[in-house]
Amino acid sequence: MRHPDPDAPRPVELLAGARALLFDLDGTLLDSGPSMAPAVNAVRAHLGLGPLPTAAVVAALGGGLGDMLRGTLPVEHHPGIDGLRPIFHEVHRRHLLDARPFPGVDPLVRRLGPHIGLVTNAPRRYVGPLLAHFGWSFAVICDGDGPRKPDPTPLRIAAARLGIPPSAALFVGDSAYDRDAAAAAGMPFATVPWSRLDGPRIGFEALARWEPPCTAA
Repeated sequence: MRHPDPDAPRPVELLAGARALLFDLDGTLLDSGPSMAPAVNAVRAHLGLGPLPTAAVVAALGGGLGDMLRGTLPVEHHPGIDGLRPIFHEVHRRHLLDARPFPGVDPLVRRLGPHIGLVTNAPRRYVGPLLAHFGWSFAVICDGDGPRKPDPTPLRIAAARLGIPPSAALFVGDSAYDRDAAAAAGMPFATVPWSRLDGPRIGFEALARWEPPCTAA
């Protein structure tokens, strides 16, 4: 286990220096376990495997569907993952709106949405209905139909669309894919309190106090 770097900026310092905030979606803004677990377990049932607890499915989130299935299926089934995707999608569509915002997320996004960005590996066909369901909007959205984390490209694109260099944004995520993408992009990173990652953690109470530079007093 890594030990905290005593010279690393504290979350409050990262937030104070941010000209923009970017967020991951699944596992950061949304508890997606209730929507993902039934679909993963439908795939497992198709293969004659028993169900996994929701927590085990959540632990595999972050890198897109292929990585999630590789993380929740025995290795002997990995070569056939592409053929299992339709089973996952059929069930996930039915449970998509079972995902729920983590505490403190909804008021933050409603207040700051026009000033913050979303960078997710989730495909557009899922991101759109979720945002419509919760009534959320963002200044910029980079979804999984383009380059996906840990590739830093979507973070760089999001920062460019906001008119700032990557170093001026703070990316908040929950997975190693998020952390590694931010590091490669040269973007400060903080994780959420419920993440298993080491490193700076920041809660939505603190994030809710952030003011966009254009509106700060």
